[in-house]
Amino acid sequence: MRTRVAGLAALLAGVCAAGAAAAVHHRVEHATLGAWRATFSYDRNDVNTRPSYSHLRLSVAKGSKQLLDTPVVSSEPGADHPEPAFGTGPGLFFRDLDGDGSPELVLELYTGGAHCCYVDQVFDFGSPHPLKVELDLADAGAKVVLARGKPLLQSADESFAYEFTAYAGSGAPILLLRYLGGRFEDVTRDHVQLVSADAARWWRAAQAAIDRKDDARGVFAAWAADEAILGQAALAKKTLLTYAAGGKLGGYEAAGWPVGRAYVTKLWTFLAKRGYL
Repeated sequence: MRTRVAGLAALLAGVCAAGAAAAVHHRVEHATLGAWRATFSYDRNDVNTRPSYSHLRLSVAKGSKQLLDTPVVSSEPGADHPEPAFGTGPGLFFRDLDGDGSPELVLELYTGGAHCCYVDQVFDFGSPHPLKVELDLADAGAKVVLARGKPLLQSADESFAYEFTAYAGSGAPILLLRYLGGRFEDVTRDHVQLVSADAARWWRAAQAAIDRKDDARGVFAAWAADEAILGQAALAKKTLLTYAAGGKLGGYEAAGWPVGRAYVTKLWTFLAKRGYL
């Protein structure tokens, strides 16, 4: 009897081990642009409820010349084991971000967790030694847009999250970044048309929240930030004070989130601190 139990246990252990091994999938993603080729490989482990990733590696070649072959690591907090960010769009692509005629490679990663979490790594091959620039994009992520014929990364200022209400009701004003000389710079103020479109989006969201008798403080904060960039801070403040007097901002006072006129006061202090005013 003991021999039969031991044999069954060994058999079950073997089946479990085989199942675990079968749940690890080696994935390879590719990006090409002319003579440029990039390969991003990793192992996906589906044993647990939430997949885990390991052995992330990136290689880049131009023609027959190998330019990069390295493990993928991140220096961002909480990103000791970054994950691929595929699913919302291409997570690996070439794009000439600085307009120097040589494309950069963009690799989008995810650090895991909630409301924290997207990291873009940009690899620049314009010098003998490839340069990696890492950008923490929090929960917003980024997409490449063309503005005045030049590529920009469009993201959002996630510092507004939780400042005026819960995350689900928070808004984040537009953030536009230009890559130049191995760094990213904020050029949001240079593109008023995109900022104006973002302001209109947040205004509609705020009106919808009011119609639902919901908390509008978070989305109004994003709208006010955009309006401040557009030079309309005084008018935006007057509008919000009027809404506060009419009890239309909604929400409740908790976790340091004031209501009414106190909300407008806190918002303007925050906008000044963040450089919007």
